[in-house]
Amino acid sequence: MEKLTALVPTLNEAAHIEECLKSLRWADELIVVDSHSEDDTVKIAGALADRVELHPFESFAKQKNLCLRMASHRWVLFVDADERVTPALRDEIREVLSAPDRDGYWIRRKNHFLGKHMRGAGWGGDKVLRLFDGEKGDYPDRLVHEEVCLRGSAGALREPLLHYPYGDLEEYWEKFHRYAWLSAMELKNQGRRGSVSSLLLRPPARFLRMYFMQMGFLDGVHGLLLSGLAAFQVYTKYARLWELTHSNESGAR
Repeated sequence: MEKLTALVPTLNEAAHIEECLKSLRWADELIVVDSHSEDDTVKIAGALADRVELHPFESFAKQKNLCLRMASHRWVLFVDADERVTPALRDEIREVLSAPDRDGYWIRRKNHFLGKHMRGAGWGGDKVLRLFDGEKGDYPDRLVHEEVCLRGSAGALREPLLHYPYGDLEEYWEKFHRYAWLSAMELKNQGRRGSVSSLLLRPPARFLRMYFMQMGFLDGVHGLLLSGLAAFQVYTKYARLWELTHSNESGAR
């Protein structure tokens, strides 16, 4: 059987990290890479992980590539602090690693929003490529929404990864501004510019897509809240992009 290193990047995840790491204690190696958390994340992780390293945050992709370089074993499993590996998923991973027939494996996520398992709004069909041969994959540098570039074939696992990104609206707002800012910076780095049309059209388009096309209405009030908040995040992202574009143009005068 291939040995496995479980990798968990963190920043201020004291509310989640204990349950996450407990769900990963079966891995042959468990490493946490923390971006200098200001809460008890490092203290909690130190009692459960095999290794805890501190490194300033540069981008999600760079943090994950750093994690890869720290792994002692060829096969790696990336898990965020707000995710949990169930016993059933653990057993399936062990079965796959006894004789891997692919270079990586997609894992679908069972996403929860304010305590409810979401089936619509685009959250029901979510999947991530997190289990892979670390010698055949790495993360192209981008500030947010990083995805592994796998040099090989990928299969899919049956069992889901549990995901609890927002236990309450306070937690949502804590992450909201950070992701909106990083997303705006990523668009700017791609040469995109803020515009009135983006502010007017993209937020309602996001709401209509999530709530109607992706059937967020099936999740009741939770689906309505999630679709509305996502639309506002899109608005904030493009407002930030406009701000970045405008400030650069003003400074050039």
